[in-house]
Amino acid sequence: MKRIKPTMQHVSQKRVYADYADADKLMRYAFDSNIKASRFGRLLEIMRKRDSFEQPNYPLLIGALTAMGDTEKLRVIMDNYNYSGIHPYYSFVNLRDITREALVVSMILGKTAACGRLLSEYLNDGFSIAPVHMGGDRCSPEFRPLYYTMLTKQYDLAAVYMDLLRKKLSNCWCEEAAEEDMHADVDLTFISALLYDEREFVKVMLDGGYRPGSYVFSELAAYPEAFDGYRKKYFSYYFPKRKRPPKQQEFLSRLLTGNERYRFAYLVYDKFGTENADRFFESIDFPKITAVSSSMLLINRMRGFNLSGEQPLDEKCLMKHMDDRLYIIGDMTNVVEMTEENACVFEGKEIIYDIRGYEDQLDLVFPSNITNKMLKQFLKQRLLFDTDDKCSSFLQSVLERNDRTLTVLAVKQGLITRENFPDVIEFLSENRFLIALNEIYKSDI
Repeated sequence: MKRIKPTMQHVSQKRVYADYADADKLMRYAFDSNIKASRFGRLLEIMRKRDSFEQPNYPLLIGALTAMGDTEKLRVIMDNYNYSGIHPYYSFVNLRDITREALVVSMILGKTAACGRLLSEYLNDGFSIAPVHMGGDRCSPEFRPLYYTMLTKQYDLAAVYMDLLRKKLSNCWCEEAAEEDMHADVDLTFISALLYDEREFVKVMLDGGYRPGSYVFSELAAYPEAFDGYRKKYFSYYFPKRKRPPKQQEFLSRLLTGNERYRFAYLVYDKFGTENADRFFESIDFPKITAVSSSMLLINRMRGFNLSGEQPLDEKCLMKHMDDRLYIIGDMTNVVEMTEENACVFEGKEIIYDIRGYEDQLDLVFPSNITNKMLKQFLKQRLLFDTDDKCSSFLQSVLERNDRTLTVLAVKQGLITRENFPDVIEFLSENRFLIALNEIYKSDI
């Protein structure tokens, strides 16, 4: 059993795949009939002695080994289980644990129909997809069904699981950070598959439409062989007409588009520390970062403020990877509050705020902490926006401040045009915003 080894042996305190590497190896040892019980036992003993919550899933292992009829490994796990002093957390069994264990046993025994029903049960509306973790920590893959479709070689069930997961996600409203947790099983299982060169599983996932994002590739930064191996082995999913792998920069430009490129670089620095990250980026032909969303900036800046008191990453370390012109996507109202901070963080860069398509979502009424001063500062920036014959929610939020300077800035920005002029006048007149109305009439629109 060969696994690609990491080059970043000593990483920061951020939770990465390396935290689960031994648990992953142990499960593979359990499911691989070519691995002797003595070898399985040595790794189990090492894990048991660690003062860590990353302990084996004993109940599932007992059920799986029983189903496989591996009495030698079962004897090892039972001896270890009886003398392990397991954390109370791991002694707690709920309905989801039972469903998962029954599912794994059904996979081992090849009970396809039962597996389909149990997968549906596992992802029904009564269960959340993944737990919420402080600081964005990820859940170990051994607690997710997709992982066992790989270990048991039940690849058809991987496609079934992904279809069920998509349906589940389509019924959920979630922000970007929550969506990361929902994909914990998919991303970590995929990373494990790449590191152990599980080509059939990887192909099933990619054929089914799964495309790993910035989280997966930031993890693979610790495994450069796997990182570049993905380009060489699976480029056809991104370049269907190419016969040979594209150059690294071309591949990464297709792989990490828009916001993903910024998030990838941020995660590499955040997970592995500046020295490790700098060394990694020096070894690859990384395309410049040209865009980042305001929601992503907010998530990253809040990431470190958890119970550990850890500070978020200083984004200035990313400056060397950024284009001289940076587009900040205004996909949330906080973009206004962040104007001054962005100017400080990205000093020396030409910042362009792109709110195209978000004009009716940027309603500044609700966040009472957005002052006129903040709004004026934002309206002095270079903005990209769409206008039609309507007075957008963003424009209404500016005009209803009934402030002379804000109204003048809105006119100078071109937010008010001949097309939306009648709608603007109607809005101001109905609400008797006379100061703003007077400024509009004084303009030469």
